[in-house]
Amino acid sequence: MDMLRPNTGRIALGRHVFDPVRGALHEATGRPVPLGWRAARVLQALVEARG
Repeated sequence: MDMLRPNTGRIALGRHVFDPVRGALHEATGRPVPLGWRAARVLQALVEARG
């Protein structure tokens, strides 16, 4: 199963979604989830590596 959402660059992580544009993690309902800057950078690097 591919975690990368098509045409958005977002990564699905269980019931959460990482939005690389905002650098933020959100629940499927849109509610933000606290995320440390290091974790955000790791997730951003994942998105960029996928191209």
